[in-house]
Amino acid sequence: MFICVLWFCGCAHLSVDSQVDCGNAEDCMAKGFEFFDEANYTQAAPYFTKGCDLDSRGCFILGVLYYEGKGVKQNYNKARELFEKVCELGDEGALGCMSLGQLYYEGKGVKQDYIKAIEYTTKSCNMGEIGSCYNLGLLYGKGEGANQDSLKAKEIFTQVCNHKITAGKSGGIPVTDLMYKPMGCTALGDMYYYGYGIKQDYIKAREFYTKACESIRGVASACTNLGILYDKGMGVKQDFAKAQTLYIKGCELGSGASCGNLGLIYYQGKNVKQDFNKAKVFFTKSCDLGTAKGCYQLGEMYYRGDGVLQDDRIAYEFLSKLIVWIKV
Repeated sequence: MFICVLWFCGCAHLSVDSQVDCGNAEDCMAKGFEFFDEANYTQAAPYFTKGCDLDSRGCFILGVLYYEGKGVKQNYNKARELFEKVCELGDEGALGCMSLGQLYYEGKGVKQDYIKAIEYTTKSCNMGEIGSCYNLGLLYGKGEGANQDSLKAKEIFTQVCNHKITAGKSGGIPVTDLMYKPMGCTALGDMYYYGYGIKQDYIKAREFYTKACESIRGVASACTNLGILYDKGMGVKQDFAKAQTLYIKGCELGSGASCGNLGLIYYQGKNVKQDFNKAKVFFTKSCDLGTAKGCYQLGEMYYRGDGVLQDDRIAYEFLSKLIVWIKV
């Protein structure tokens, strides 16, 4: 599944026929970003529209606004037209090509076409957009738009993981680099951890999960699986304290599995003093994050009366969530 480049908060719709006076494309874009940074997309949209009319490079953000339906009425066809305009700019249009690939992958504003998706995604990757390279690895890994090719996917994920992050023309670090580089390392870790199309290798998995977990942004699933490797002594000397530290980080990053594993550590008293209250806190967080294991363990606690008043009704409520998820 592709990952969207930008996410927005909700705001009111606006017809972008409004006249704005900003002189040239750079001034229009600068003014648009003032409102954009304040999450005021309604006010930003007219400036991005004007900027796009004056310079095609300004059309990308406007395309994303139409894609998300923020500040303007959602219109996938309009988003596609704008992304096409940007994609035709050459190397400066990498994000436009990436977004076109996403539209064809999702079938939004166009007929779903995995071949087209891989065409535009490849084009964007060749322009140096690291997020597109990551998406390309996913497409080859799943065999969507191309023959399933695990070795090709591994090659691409390696390229993403080893990508050297440098400042862009504006002097800032591209946010897509910070996001996708650790995700590429995580994907490599997953391939070695689960043996997806390659020989299972826990030592290699640990190497790549460590890079992802310790990155600036951190990847929750990488921290979780790295914790499991230390917890079970797979590809590394067993180390419960290290596993606990990694589960804490994974839980803080939003991994329900990490929260659940932390709960088990306190529930079982593994390398820590047994503490049912702490176990309940982490099982609850795990369950709230949609992890079946956390809900199951909470149900068990209430069924057995471990650290809580024994209550078959509450136990059933938590265990019944598993039945609903299994049916879905």
